[in-house]
Amino acid sequence: MYYLSKATLEDFDVLLALKSQKDAIRWSGFKSAPDKDSFLVYYKERVLANPKTQIMFLHDNEVEGAPIVGYIQYDVLSIEDIEMRGSVIKKSYQGTGAYVAMSNLLAEHLKKLGYKRAVGWVSEKNSSSLANSRERGWEITDEYEIRYLPLLGGEHRFLKCIKTL
Repeated sequence: MYYLSKATLEDFDVLLALKSQKDAIRWSGFKSAPDKDSFLVYYKERVLANPKTQIMFLHDNEVEGAPIVGYIQYDVLSIEDIEMRGSVIKKSYQGTGAYVAMSNLLAEHLKKLGYKRAVGWVSEKNSSSLANSRERGWEITDEYEIRYLPLLGGEHRFLKCIKTL
C-alpha cells in the first residue's frame, strides 16, 4: 500500500538520491547528477517557497518506516490546470506498479484540490510511457516540443498529453 506526502526540507537528501539515479539523469537533459548545494537552493526557493510548484513523495507503507520510493512534481497553471514536471521511481521499485499507484494517488489528490485537467509531456521515443499514458486515460495530442537529451542521443519530440481529472 502506498501513500503520498508533500515535500519538506527533511526530504531533500532522498529527492537528491532519486534525481541522481542513472535513468533520472538521462531523462533530465543533464549530463550528471545535480550539484547538492545548487540543487538545495533550487529546492528551497523554487519548490518549498513557491506554492505553484509542488513535489509529492510516494511512500511504501508495507515496509517499516514507510520509505520514500518515488516523487512526482507538478506546477499549477491555473485554478483548474496543472502541468506535470517530472517523476522518478526508485530503481528497485520500477516495474512493480509503484508509478501507476503514484499517478492514481496524485489524480485523487488533485481532484480533491479542485483541479480539472493535467498536462504532461512524453517523448515519442518512449513507447512504453505513451502506451501507459493511453491506458490511464491520457489523450496524446499532436502538439509537441523539442527537448535536447544529450545522454539519450540528442533531440526528442515530446508529445503533449492531457488528462481530465
